[in-house]
Amino acid sequence: MRAVRFTQRGNRAKLVEVDRPVPRDGEVLLRVVGAGLCHSDLAIMAEPDGGIGPEPPFTLGHEIVGRVVAVGPNVTEVAMGDVVAVYGPRGCMNCSACEAGSENYCTFPKESPAPSPGLGSDGGISDFVLIDRPDRLVQVGNLDPISAVPLTDAGLTAYHAVKRARSKLSSGSTAVVIGFGGIGRFVVQLLRILTDARVVTVDIDPDKLTRAESIGSDFQSIFGESAIEVVSEVSARAGADVIFDCVGSQDSAEFCRQVVSVGGKILMIGIGDGSIRVSLREVGRGVEVCAPFWGSYPDLVELFALARNCELFVDTETCSIEEAVDGYDRLQAGGVNGRMVVVPD
Repeated sequence: MRAVRFTQRGNRAKLVEVDRPVPRDGEVLLRVVGAGLCHSDLAIMAEPDGGIGPEPPFTLGHEIVGRVVAVGPNVTEVAMGDVVAVYGPRGCMNCSACEAGSENYCTFPKESPAPSPGLGSDGGISDFVLIDRPDRLVQVGNLDPISAVPLTDAGLTAYHAVKRARSKLSSGSTAVVIGFGGIGRFVVQLLRILTDARVVTVDIDPDKLTRAESIGSDFQSIFGESAIEVVSEVSARAGADVIFDCVGSQDSAEFCRQVVSVGGKILMIGIGDGSIRVSLREVGRGVEVCAPFWGSYPDLVELFALARNCELFVDTETCSIEEAVDGYDRLQAGGVNGRMVVVPD
């Protein structure tokens, strides 16, 4: 079968032929319907030797939707023909976080029986993918399976972050979203659906800001001094109650520090190299800074239930598996609007 694999640090992904896997006890084989390309893949491939990322080789693709085509012994959670989404994080399954379904916050991730699909073990940018945890699959149901692919990472990350901040997002509060990319699109929509906050979207691209307004953002501004003024005006000079930094650069981190309110919350979601020094002098009184990561399995179940009842706009572009390697190059160059999904068929 075809697979797009990360084979060596610092190198591009490669399209190769590999053997089709056979499910063993407790495993499920999926025919891949769609798998997402993600900026985190680029970060992993760019890690230097000895870096913190997973070691190659493995097949890329951690946003996965597929159809069950084979099951191993003792699998009861899914049946042949089911179309399912894959919950990506893998933990030790023994700590309190894992027992609660929050493998994204596993205390001992190096003790996981297997790495996450596409992030250390073979992922979904292939014709078939072997899943070791059928209890971590979610039925896609009546959702469009291609649009469901980004829900497993970008959507889940956004949903988890908004949930963590909901207590500060009552009527009259101000939420700022920095970066209207793959995750930021979901954050804006989920803020509109789940909270009564005023939503301010900040980006460097005017076209993205126009799109943000069309899906529920109340105020839009180009990143920079003008955005600081907009946040001040919208919040009656109080500052932002919650900031979702979906960029993570040093510039965006400094912006967060400048506009956060007393007692506000900054969620550093983007995977840039920016940082915020946390002290009373640096961020002010009562400010919380956190780095939410992905989401829990219950979060994913809730998100899919929400998507079935509330329309979520998912900007997707599809490509064939043969086009996936070039797709990563386009993603690196900023040439993908929304999320790119590889469709093997």
